[in-house]
Amino acid sequence: MTTETVVLMSPVLVVIPTLNEVRHLATVVSALTRDLPQNRSVSVVIADGGSTDGTIELARQLEAKDSRVHYLHNPLRLQSAAVNLAVQRFGADAEVLIRCDAHCGYPERFVDALLESLERSGADAVVVPMDSSGETCFQRAVAWTSNTWAGTGGAAHRAGRHSGFVDHGHHAAFRMASFRRAGGYDQAFSHNEDAELDCRQRLLGSRIYLDAEIRLSYHPRSSIIGLARQYYAYGLGRSRTVRRHPSSIRARQLALPFHWGVCLLALALAPWWSWGLLWPAAYAAVLALTSLLIAAQQGSACGLLSGIAAAVMHSSWASGFLAGCMGWGVPTRELQLLGAPGPSSNLLKRNERIEPVEHHEHDITSSRLRAVLVDPSLFTAPYDAALTEGLILAQVDPLWVTRPTRRGDRQELPLARTAPFFYRRTDDASWLPTQLKPLAKGLAHFGGLCTLLWRTHVRPPDVLHFQWIVVPLLDTLAMSLLRRMCPLVLTVHDTVPFNGQKMSWLQRLGHDGPIQQAHRVIVHTRSGRQALLERGVPASKLAVVAHGPLQLATVAPERSSPRDSRCTFVLFGEIKPYKGLDVLIEAMALLSPTLRQQTRVIVAGRPRMNLADLVARIAQLGLEAQFDLRPERQTEVQMAALFDDADCFVFPYRQIDASGVYFLVAGLGKWLIASQVGIFADDVAPGTDGALVPPQDPTALAQALQQAIIERPSGRRKAVGDSWAEIGRATRELYQEAIAEFDALQATPETRVRG
Repeated sequence: MTTETVVLMSPVLVVIPTLNEVRHLATVVSALTRDLPQNRSVSVVIADGGSTDGTIELARQLEAKDSRVHYLHNPLRLQSAAVNLAVQRFGADAEVLIRCDAHCGYPERFVDALLESLERSGADAVVVPMDSSGETCFQRAVAWTSNTWAGTGGAAHRAGRHSGFVDHGHHAAFRMASFRRAGGYDQAFSHNEDAELDCRQRLLGSRIYLDAEIRLSYHPRSSIIGLARQYYAYGLGRSRTVRRHPSSIRARQLALPFHWGVCLLALALAPWWSWGLLWPAAYAAVLALTSLLIAAQQGSACGLLSGIAAAVMHSSWASGFLAGCMGWGVPTRELQLLGAPGPSSNLLKRNERIEPVEHHEHDITSSRLRAVLVDPSLFTAPYDAALTEGLILAQVDPLWVTRPTRRGDRQELPLARTAPFFYRRTDDASWLPTQLKPLAKGLAHFGGLCTLLWRTHVRPPDVLHFQWIVVPLLDTLAMSLLRRMCPLVLTVHDTVPFNGQKMSWLQRLGHDGPIQQAHRVIVHTRSGRQALLERGVPASKLAVVAHGPLQLATVAPERSSPRDSRCTFVLFGEIKPYKGLDVLIEAMALLSPTLRQQTRVIVAGRPRMNLADLVARIAQLGLEAQFDLRPERQTEVQMAALFDDADCFVFPYRQIDASGVYFLVAGLGKWLIASQVGIFADDVAPGTDGALVPPQDPTALAQALQQAIIERPSGRRKAVGDSWAEIGRATRELYQEAIAEFDALQATPETRVRG
């Protein structure tokens, strides 16, 4: 007997999962069983999940009329469980498994065509494309949209016209040995269980063939609510598949959540940045054009609903995907597994052996660890450079993922330890209109995250350490994928989102996402740790690792003029609302005219806010002679001269955890006046190092300023924080904890049949 004859006459198990499918079931069973050869061994199992519309009664009638048809109760209700249960009960002798859906239309000779395709291609599984069709006006619009690139992003199994080997497709036929070897469907998946199984099949070396000549007709949902629920579930299922198999994500799937994130961000920021509305406006225009084109192609006014259908499909899928990546709507068992590979189902017979698939164990006792640290915008280059020295001393090899160094900036990090692939073309994009720069940076950030994902997938480091979060929603999405590839650590420099500055609900919504994704979280202060504990972060996840001392690389130049005799207060660093320059202005206004004449205030740093109102307030209060505004980034030489001029450093901050400026100046022996928040509350000794005042209290601040003007006190030269060698050791210990947790999660056994 030839191989072809053996395959064609092999016993076949056909499984039809059902739930309230009384309208279509009889038609489907008839299409699958007619015209089969008499000597074909076929069992058709209707696995019902508890229908209430008469499907069960119809299934029993079909069973009574045809000995090849069997009814099976599926207590778990899910399609994945239905197929697994049917294989267990009826698949002992079957060599081919065919999965069918009751709401699809099947062509003539469907079973024979699949068997022939299996033999002809030599594949382990055959998948088929689906052509959507509808009855109602909206259903037809959904169907027409689904058959286009706008609806499905060009997925091969959605109206594809070319046969060939693929990664995934609409499930039709399996060689039973391949299905069993992969472990069957994962019953934890209510949706996307087919794509998850395809990932495991490919890992085991199985090949999947798309036969474009065998086509199904599919009836989509007929209401907007039904369509939204369906695609939300699709997106949720895909996110869970990606958590299990990070390499399975495709650019077109990342594009949807990114697009909707940009749209929501643009709408949320519209009151402040109207140019952002160009993005959702362009999308709306594309949808309108799509509706017109489909209506013209189909010759039906129903096509005008295609844009609405596409918007519902896109937004629902993206929402489900993002929700799944953040752990929302995911079963508790799946969250406990945290992406551990392997099916929950067990298709094994009692006498078959189970063995765990081998997985890589990190050797946390080895001499060196390889760490990739992420600071996309290079927010804290001096801190990064100092931490690098500490990590190297602790036997950690750090590589920093950043933006390119800007013209005029000093190269703080060693070039050999940087990979500057973020914002390569947009960081200094002077050619772009100002209004478009935020959008360009957002797109560039997305591209940088994709590069990081790919590099991590190709060569996972021992640990991945995020230092700063730039776009919370996008970063959360990326981190949800990265945590499946390697241990993930996050440093939270500021526990209060945006240091308490005004932000949209969307920005606040995404701020805690990265904290949830990280295996371990670093804060710099005890108050920062307490703040995260109160937000529900587990204590076992948190570690306080101090911010170390910083120092300038140059000394102050020789003076060309006498030192100013006035008491010089310095507010240094990027000028942002939370740093309380307005509070300092009001406090200065409370001083007596005599004391004002003895005072000057230097405010130096790159502005991150509009200073026009503050400049006007200074003029209104008659304080122009007291305030020296230097709204630009200071060079090392300028900083050295500024620090030498200072009699007192002032920090009237509304909120802060750790301050790089504080760690830069605290060891200079100058008096400090600071708000009683964060590191200042933890580290400044009142009366010895300086004075602490309540935040946003101009009166208390004025009293502290008055004391400094009259007494001209000096602070103490003290060692601030731990040494960088100690910080490096503490950080390595935390890396080892994250690695141990990651390996423990990965050790959740994946079962497979021994051949």
